[in-house]
Amino acid sequence: MEGESRAATVLTRRSRGGAGDRGWMRVLADHYGRTVDRHPGEPLLVLFDIDGTILDMRNMVRHVLQAYDRAHGTAHFRDLELAAIRTHEDSLEVLLDAHRLPSGTRQSVLRWYLRHRWSADAIRASHRPFAGVMEVVRWFQIQPDTFVGLNTGRPEWLRSATLHSLNSLGDGYKVRFASELLKMNPHGWNERTADAKASAVEEFRREGYRVVAMIDNEPENLRAVRENDPGGEILLLHADTIFKTRRSDLPEATVSGQAYQLSALASRDRLPPHVQFVWRGVETQEELASFLESNIRWAEITVGSRAGDPVLLAPDPPPAGSVQPLDLPGVLAALARNRRGVRVDLRDGEAVLGLVRCLVAAGLPPGDLWIHAPVDRIGPEGFRRLRDRMPGSLLQCPIDPVAGLIPDYPEQGREILERCRAMGVRRFSVQVDSLRLRQVLDRLSEWGYESDVRGVRDLESFLRTVLLLPTSVSATFRFPGWA
Repeated sequence: MEGESRAATVLTRRSRGGAGDRGWMRVLADHYGRTVDRHPGEPLLVLFDIDGTILDMRNMVRHVLQAYDRAHGTAHFRDLELAAIRTHEDSLEVLLDAHRLPSGTRQSVLRWYLRHRWSADAIRASHRPFAGVMEVVRWFQIQPDTFVGLNTGRPEWLRSATLHSLNSLGDGYKVRFASELLKMNPHGWNERTADAKASAVEEFRREGYRVVAMIDNEPENLRAVRENDPGGEILLLHADTIFKTRRSDLPEATVSGQAYQLSALASRDRLPPHVQFVWRGVETQEELASFLESNIRWAEITVGSRAGDPVLLAPDPPPAGSVQPLDLPGVLAALARNRRGVRVDLRDGEAVLGLVRCLVAAGLPPGDLWIHAPVDRIGPEGFRRLRDRMPGSLLQCPIDPVAGLIPDYPEQGREILERCRAMGVRRFSVQVDSLRLRQVLDRLSEWGYESDVRGVRDLESFLRTVLLLPTSVSATFRFPGWA
């Protein structure tokens, strides 16, 4: 028993139930989806522990030990790497044994550590989230009727410091933790923690939340939650990082994992409803068929001109293998029959009038028409023609050349955007790899402008862009391995 408990403090990659790192997020996604379908409109709550689940506590251990060196003029922990910290933060003695410190020094370090580990300075300077966890939190926070709560063993006197630290970390991810969704241990530090966790779940239920899942690194805490949930409604997820209670305490059906992979959690049929998605490159029969089988509303096609007439341009880059090209009237007719919207990436100002004729002939209603065009290609007059001849359609232009002005020179940036708005432009588009993308999108939102992000080519980039909540995002939607 003693050996098992000691071994449980060591960082391990084993998982229960065979789900693996990617699997535990997939299980969470499936369970969340079923809960949404069974309880539409109810406030749903996903609960996270903090230490060892959101925060990698090895950073705190290293910070406090290196602070000891600085204060005492020593170098015991100067080269301490995170990978060398393989014990729970409550079991520092194991780490100190490996350093073979003299007895007096060892006791001095322990006293220092216990006195400073939860100081405001240590919390601010050393707490770092596990990779991907903030993106997972943000994903749930942007879902309808869904909230993220914190269920921690920290005592109440750390509430203010805890919220300040977590919200400082979360700011870069647009994550915000609310005090009313934070339950702390009323019994004190390391006192009846498992009981406090189970009681917190019941409190959330009495407050009207349906608890979907609980993620914690301590097996004992998950067992306590299960004992108060005999029906197994709450999915228990074990963050398989560093923990001090026994692995054998994990209840049956608990799923373990380490990697917070947003791509495993987010499925195509659970995309946030308040972002418009555009399927880029619908210029072949194969791509049109794939688009029409999806739940994506908008198809993007690229249009140029030949002798002044609008023509559908080939995909760039062209897809691998044999493809059947489409013509412009054919793809527009197919979209009209299936009541889908079209976004036209217009490359040539000479095609404006001919494009208007094609769109009218296809019978697409104004609400299904969206034109993206650069001002330097079609000019102000081109935008005014589109505005006047297709009232009710959406006009958009890229602002990549001036996007860099917006965070630092907002007055000049806004003046340029207002000139575009006077031409009928309602939405502004930026490339996904634009510098300071988040600041640009936040400023556009603050000014009341709609925003679009284009150029997304891989799944992780797509999902991180979605977390920023632009008005729309365009992508190929052929991401390998995406459910």
